[in-house]
Amino acid sequence: MPDGVVLWYDMGMTSKEIALKTIEQLPESASWEDIQERINFIVGVRKGLRELDEGQGIPHDQVGREFTLRGSSERRCVNG
Repeated sequence: MPDGVVLWYDMGMTSKEIALKTIEQLPESASWEDIQERINFIVGVRKGLRELDEGQGIPHDQVGREFTLRGSSERRCVNG
């Protein structure tokens, strides 16, 4: 990510405003793929924040337990 790029956006901004601001922050040499990648990233972050605001998040300790359980079962399968 280039220096000086700001990824913080006002949640009240319209999708068009966010897209324009995002594109303006990219270097002049940005490709279509660069633009698409950056916009997809912003969309994902905003979706995640919206889900958290709606109480759809998973508590940190639960995520830790799930990763621990998955990791231990994967190790058992790999090691025999």
